Amino acid sequence: MKRFFSLIAVFLITGIVVADSQVLDKPGDWVRASMFNDGVGKLSGKGYRFLETSAMMPIVSGTQYTVSAEVRGESGKVEICSINLALYDAQKKLISTYSVYSVKNTETALVAEAPAGSDTVKIKDGANWKTSGYIAFDVKSDFSDLPNRNTMEIKSVEKNEIILKKPLEKTWPADTAVRQHKWGQLWLGHDAAVKSPGGEWTKISGVINGIVSKGVVKSGQFWPGAAFFRVIIHYRGADEQSAVEVKNVTVNAVTPNQSIFL
Repeated sequence: MKRFFSLIAVFLITGIVVADSQVLDKPGDWVRASMFNDGVGKLSGKGYRFLETSAMMPIVSGTQYTVSAEVRGESGKVEICSINLALYDAQKKLISTYSVYSVKNTETALVAEAPAGSDTVKIKDGANWKTSGYIAFDVKSDFSDLPNRNTMEIKSVEKNEIILKKPLEKTWPADTAVRQHKWGQLWLGHDAAVKSPGGEWTKISGVINGIVSKGVVKSGQFWPGAAFFRVIIHYRGADEQSAVEVKNVTVNAVTPNQSIFL
């Protein structure tokens, strides 16, 4: 891993601002090391592919992170290439979008006990529930339950009856608070993606800081409970001849009073 630090001391009322940069350009920096050689990563083929960094990076409160890379299309048609992040909690467990992304005005409670093994749940008010998504159990009105790991995928919604894709793994008592959640993704902004990259190197980058609140996933903000992240390079190819190359994947962090990559 090429590692260097640029220390920019700016004396402000708030103190010293420190900017640290980390370049991920070695095979060992990536989970699929064979796909990253001589400082260049390669993704190819039809459909979705991704490169993921091996190390988890800590999320420091008050820090702004800029993640950038250079990409180019090698052949065929690359539909899109983008930078994303995978987020993990303090125990380094992956945080899924549907554990934090709620559907507005869907808080309600169970009418009756929902026993383990059942694939049907009855709720008191399903007026604002969508026909698909997830049901989250034991929710809190202040969203302090996020990330909520007690979720089950919904097959269908029929008024106040929720049909699940899989049977419940545990029993939930009557009056357990629930809400609907949905799937989404961590989006770093339009500059973090490029459609149909050509043969010339093109820089893409995204900025992220702060924590989202009230169960809404917003562009450029971390999810509740996030303590670590990995960088993900996503790619979607139109055919088997499609390919993209990636280089100079860099994480830059600006934080007051401390260096985070020590």
